[in-house]
Amino acid sequence: MSFTIPNQDRQPVDWPAVESAIHDFVDDVLGIPFIFENQNLPQPEYPYASGSVSSILTEGGIKEQRHQFNAANDVGEEIDVLICGTTEFTLSISVHVGPNAGAFDPFNDAKMFANRLQWSLDKTSSRAFLKAARISIVENLACVDSSVVVNGEWLSRYTWDVRLRAPAVVSEKTTYIDKTTVSGTFADHSALDFSETWDSTA
Repeated sequence: MSFTIPNQDRQPVDWPAVESAIHDFVDDVLGIPFIFENQNLPQPEYPYASGSVSSILTEGGIKEQRHQFNAANDVGEEIDVLICGTTEFTLSISVHVGPNAGAFDPFNDAKMFANRLQWSLDKTSSRAFLKAARISIVENLACVDSSVVVNGEWLSRYTWDVRLRAPAVVSEKTTYIDKTTVSGTFADHSALDFSETWDSTA
């Protein structure tokens, strides 16, 4: 898995790239408007899909560290240290179908759309959208009926959850180690005496 140095003003996970890949995936499979629920956008006309990300988990274990020289850095900060790992999260996609858009049609209701998303994860062509953003699939979860009555009208709504994994990286800067100090004491100084301090740059 490849990593790039992140902009320090953004999240360790490249969420814009993740969300763009998810948008392309949903658009390809369903062909209806799709928005993320944290976007300041008007509600599309029915039918449409909305998505949200939750249960973000930084996986445990020892993170990989990489070091690389960057001549553009300031003196004393010539080395970029990349701390690389992965983040798991749950993607929830809800499909909304109004009463005049197929809510009562079993071939066009929200359950049909959500089930199509669920099964499309087995298609290589659909996985390609996620793979392009280095997103891997952890677990394909359930489709749940969340239909409601809004203003006296039946709204067909199904929500599908999937557990995904994406690369994450944070960075810090350091410099070369140009001086090493070695000191020590031994019971028998006549054999070997490390009580002195040694300068490797001398």
